[in-house]
Amino acid sequence: MVKEVVFAVPGDLATPTGGYTYDRRIIAELPALGWRAQVLDLGDGFPRPTATTRAAACAQLAALPSGRPVVIDGLAFGVLPDAAGTLHSHLPLVALVHHPLALESGLSAGEAAALRQSERAALACARRVIVTSAATARLLAADYDLPADRLAVVEPGTDRSEAPPRASEDAVALLSVGAVVPRKGYDGLVAALSKLEDLHGRLVIADDCVRSPEAARRLAADIARLGLAERVTMLGAVPSDRLATLYAAADLFVLPSRFEGYGMAYAEAIAHGVPVVGTTAGAIPETVPAGAGVLVPPDDVDALAAALRRLIERPDERRRSGFSADWLALREPYDLAARNASVLEAVAAHFIEQASIAVVDLACGTGATLRAIGPHLPPRQSWRLVDNDLGLLAKASALGRPPHLTVDAKPVDLVRDLELALDGPLDLITNSALLDLVSAEWLDRLIVEAAARRLPLYAALTYDGRTATEPCGSFDRELLAGFNAHQRTNKGFGPALGPTAAARAVERLQHFGYSVVQGQSDWVFGPDDRAIQDQLFAGWAEVGALTTAMSSHEISGWLAQRRGYLAEGRSHLRVGHVDIFARPIGTR
Repeated sequence: MVKEVVFAVPGDLATPTGGYTYDRRIIAELPALGWRAQVLDLGDGFPRPTATTRAAACAQLAALPSGRPVVIDGLAFGVLPDAAGTLHSHLPLVALVHHPLALESGLSAGEAAALRQSERAALACARRVIVTSAATARLLAADYDLPADRLAVVEPGTDRSEAPPRASEDAVALLSVGAVVPRKGYDGLVAALSKLEDLHGRLVIADDCVRSPEAARRLAADIARLGLAERVTMLGAVPSDRLATLYAAADLFVLPSRFEGYGMAYAEAIAHGVPVVGTTAGAIPETVPAGAGVLVPPDDVDALAAALRRLIERPDERRRSGFSADWLALREPYDLAARNASVLEAVAAHFIEQASIAVVDLACGTGATLRAIGPHLPPRQSWRLVDNDLGLLAKASALGRPPHLTVDAKPVDLVRDLELALDGPLDLITNSALLDLVSAEWLDRLIVEAAARRLPLYAALTYDGRTATEPCGSFDRELLAGFNAHQRTNKGFGPALGPTAAARAVERLQHFGYSVVQGQSDWVFGPDDRAIQDQLFAGWAEVGALTTAMSSHEISGWLAQRRGYLAEGRSHLRVGHVDIFARPIGTR
């Protein structure tokens, strides 16, 4: 039997923004779940409707049959508290909140307070509240007093696209997708571009320019005033096929939003293989996974300009955004040499009496963990390789392997679906270079799931903050401290444990009844290891602009000094890691 639901949206459902795209996709997929959706247009102008539009919207909602579930987009729901108060007794109301209305940029304090009070009252009448990110759920629970059992996180998805080869042109193609409203931070973006007059970069802005005519006028005036008319193009809203073409042609996606409840455009850019420059505002750090781009503080024009300069000037850095196959290939031989032999011996000894083994490798990349520890495991091996990057999974699957080895490459979002990755018969959980990127909460979740299944865990190459350079540079200590501070920021799993991860993992594993073997697995680089040292020093310089008080001149001078040591064949670098093997007490 087909069930009926009303989906109430403010204005034209075909509007090409992330929020409306989300609504359209939900509505399109409902029939497959046995639901028929009636789309109800509540009128234009929300969240500031005219009195006539508001009255018409309330009348439409009041006319719905009693008992019919109604999903109301938050752009309208938050400013209809009176209607919600009247209707919730006989209509199951579901609010769909993309982001709280009071967090729109450009509001006066009075406007923000009024919107917050209105949305708070309306949400109190909703039977369920759907949000598009865990960050928004936390915000509504803390600031709007919504109980957790009434909140549901339904993150948007993306249709994965095969990343095409980028055209090699002098001008780097920058793309921004997002309605021209104050919250998207376009004023800061053009201000940052004005600092890069010496570089060849062209920006295309593709999205609605009519939602906030005043913001669009100010942006056009800023572009003219800053002399950027030849370098910035405002296309307005474009159809989906044109947008796909723009993503395919882009070298870099940039959107310095002041807040996002999820950030569909960032996810679409990543799905198209385009590296991202964004901000740390709202849910963006959860939407942009570790390494998929560079995030700077919102409203920090200097940091935005520095990030753009580095990525425009250095194509290799753009290619390295994300855990690219090139970066993983560069580090793999050093990872292999660094893995702690005593810990590997403990892994081998645990399974020595087994003829076969089933392993899941979390955040597998191109399969380096399989290649590293496969020779130490029983001869018949079944591996489940899990990652959220289809390109890396494809490379892992394409590698040749002996007939006794079977591999199932599985795309999984480990933030959302860790339990799915661990389903089925398994003997061992592995990961490499992962634990320092995750939050304390996610680590506990992994350990609880492993303990419930009584599964051993091999976690290798967890960064622990120990680093030594030779010769010592003028600002090594400051930039290392900045790098370690950055390692504690959100890498997509919540606030990261960074250098504390290994110690935290050992303590929590022992708490949950595990016996732990651990040992250092340091990278040790000498004068011949120039390429990887250069990548690492460039990374220190990048985050130093965000996490230290150093000037850009001091940072660039430090990087030049370190590269000088590399060119002279004098540079040595040690980077500390820890390997862990944990087995439930009472097992072999």
